[in-house]
Amino acid sequence: MLVTKHIVAVLYKGIALLGGAIIIASCGDGDTAVPPIEDEANTPTMQVQELGVTYTEYGRKKMRLTAPLLVRYMMAPEPYSVFPDGFFVEFFTVEETLESQITADYALYKEKPVEIWQAIGNVVVINYEKQQKLLTDTLYWNRQEHAIYTTAPVRIETKDGITNGRKGMTSDEHFTNYEIREIGDSHLYFDDRQPKTPADSLQPLEDAISSPL
Repeated sequence: MLVTKHIVAVLYKGIALLGGAIIIASCGDGDTAVPPIEDEANTPTMQVQELGVTYTEYGRKKMRLTAPLLVRYMMAPEPYSVFPDGFFVEFFTVEETLESQITADYALYKEKPVEIWQAIGNVVVINYEKQQKLLTDTLYWNRQEHAIYTTAPVRIETKDGITNGRKGMTSDEHFTNYEIREIGDSHLYFDDRQPKTPADSLQPLEDAISSPL
């Protein structure tokens, strides 16, 4: 299923950059130091409010991450970071035009012992170039196992139709092997049912995206 391949490619590229974005954010000027207390494991070691990070390669903008709040727990037995109020991530082409975006109401990033990203609540992945959108409630990415997966229902929308996976999906990072579990309530648009423009099947975007900002 080519549509899902493009969506997973967005996820793979995006999540690979997000870990670096958190490290960059940790070096910013907007962090708030937290005084030492007894319960260090459950106490934030750093908070960044109104986070805004732009990642560039060779002087070109590749990614922009914004979030109301980033909280890091580096003294926990298994260090982790959270975006308690959600995040909004945009990815750009080599021409620096908007290519895709990811939004979620909440996100958690575990660094050790296994590097895992978890996005929760109104997770939406949009590929503007391919006119594709994925919607789900929870999405995981395990970097050590090279797997992107969810057991929550997924909905994939394109200009050609809609595919629903009632029990989620699994994929490797490069989408050489994938599975959408228990496909149901799906349909294709035939010629006499095509939207007037390819973008119509993805609009209005604001109906599907619950922006955390």
